[in-house]
Amino acid sequence: MTACVPDRSFQANDVTCLGYVRQRIDLAPPLPLGGPPWVWGSYAEPPPRAVLRGCETIFRVKDGVVQGFTWRGNTCG
Repeated sequence: MTACVPDRSFQANDVTCLGYVRQRIDLAPPLPLGGPPWVWGSYAEPPPRAVLRGCETIFRVKDGVVQGFTWRGNTCG
């Protein structure tokens, strides 16, 4: 996200909505300290999977004043 530049925006009636999105990819479960042991055959666990995590914040603006905001996603707050 670049400061002050919304990822999306739209208007409804007299209200402008500005959406800002933050995303990251995590490994679940995280890698053990020694690295990827499934490569060396240390145990029979499946490799971790990539999990997309993100949050979108939508600000409602009317006449230049923020009227409220909404969070949507699994990493908000």
